[in-house]
Amino acid sequence: MCGNTVEKNEAKMHIKLSGIADEMNKIYFKDFEITKENIDYEMHRMILFLKNKMKEENIEMVSGSGKRKSNEQKLLDFVNNNGASRKI
Repeated sequence: MCGNTVEKNEAKMHIKLSGIADEMNKIYFKDFEITKENIDYEMHRMILFLKNKMKEENIEMVSGSGKRKSNEQKLLDFVNNNGASRKI
């Protein structure tokens, strides 16, 4: 029964990360493609890309009330949170 739950959660994560990859491809004209075989590699590429983009554009990580996150930080948070259970 436990294996079935793990498979369900991985399927949900795959769908979410595929959506984020598609969004990033449209916004930044990149070629991220999430498959079962390369999900760890692509997540790593997406995180590195977003961190480099934030560094290039001098975008600071923000938190707390009254602060607005950049689109890059929102995407980075999403990728990090949805891949948190996976080892990169």
